[in-house]
Amino acid sequence: MMIRLEKISKSFSSKGVETVALRAVDFTIDRGDFVALMGPSGCGKTTLLNILGLLESPTSGRYFWNEQEMTHLREREQLRFRRGGIGFVFQSFNLIDELTVFENVELPLTYLRMSRSERRARVEELLQRMNMAHRSSHYPQQLSGGQQQRVAIARAVAARPELILADEPTGNLDSQNGLEVLRLLTELNQEGTTIIMATHSQHDAEFARRIVPLFDGAIVGK
Repeated sequence: MMIRLEKISKSFSSKGVETVALRAVDFTIDRGDFVALMGPSGCGKTTLLNILGLLESPTSGRYFWNEQEMTHLREREQLRFRRGGIGFVFQSFNLIDELTVFENVELPLTYLRMSRSERRARVEELLQRMNMAHRSSHYPQQLSGGQQQRVAIARAVAARPELILADEPTGNLDSQNGLEVLRLLTELNQEGTTIIMATHSQHDAEFARRIVPLFDGAIVGK
């Protein structure tokens, strides 16, 4: 078992009104799994991904990674863990407009004290794989949505993380580009990367090995 969540809950308060995003979620993931968190907008998918990615802390409950409790790690420890262990793929791509394709993919490697030549070799390898080598000097706004998402996936896997968290990765893509992204994620999973994908699409969810339905912040089936 790679990940274990015990009674994870998350609430937000605004102007005296409390909103419950997650309700006592129990959840386990094995190494090498491909899990789709499936449910409508507002059901807690993104909040759960953010907790798994150490971007948010739960209000209550416990989060274990390889039996190490992550819930109470200090911010610096969480940052160090995210940089090496977790890759993120977002619906809105989240590329940096001022950086080229090459520089966007290289960025996470600059935090790992990797030599310049090693960084270059890895980025070139990834861009070849994603069929984006011919766009390496372009900027994000010069690319199509599908091309931007391929660059985002290359960036997500650049540090060779154990886990990829994908939040509606096909949400801003047409069906053909969406299918290409799903195939890339499937290939990465077949090579051993654990993937957790949030989606509202039954079509997308069926690419996963396991579907976990969420509704009103709770898991309603496994």
